[in-house]
Amino acid sequence: MDNIFVYIFVLVLLYGSVRDVVTFEIPNYISVASGLLFFPAAFLAHFSLIEVLYNLGAGASVLLIGVGLFFCNVIGAGDVKMLSSAAVWAGFPGLPMLLLSVSLVGGVLVLILIVFRRFELASRWRHVDWLFNLHSEKGVPYGVAISFGTILIFPQLLASNA
Repeated sequence: MDNIFVYIFVLVLLYGSVRDVVTFEIPNYISVASGLLFFPAAFLAHFSLIEVLYNLGAGASVLLIGVGLFFCNVIGAGDVKMLSSAAVWAGFPGLPMLLLSVSLVGGVLVLILIVFRRFELASRWRHVDWLFNLHSEKGVPYGVAISFGTILIFPQLLASNA
């Protein structure tokens, strides 16, 4: 079996996306856990200290830029932290592919939400709180795009980093 921590990382991201859809929040422990999982995965993959620091630099870069975007009210804080933890796993070599993948999935997600919100929600579905909130909310649960965008480059993560 390949590095089990990679699979746990993906499961944590998927859990974060579910939480984002249901509550429009990504708890801090999702980002912390997914970032910390990188260390045992890197150890098992025999990363050198320089390689680990290089990947941490990718995450720090995304976090720094993301904080600026958060203060400009472009992206949510939970999304920034989740994307930063994914960037740690992708590293600088995988970062352009990660950002492109997340952006494309995010675009599809936004289009789906636009169509979903244009139609009236059936009365039997109005009693499902998270579905009603998803329909009436103005925001986008971008954790879904981050999770699925990361999963799209999952084979690249397995091949190049962990």
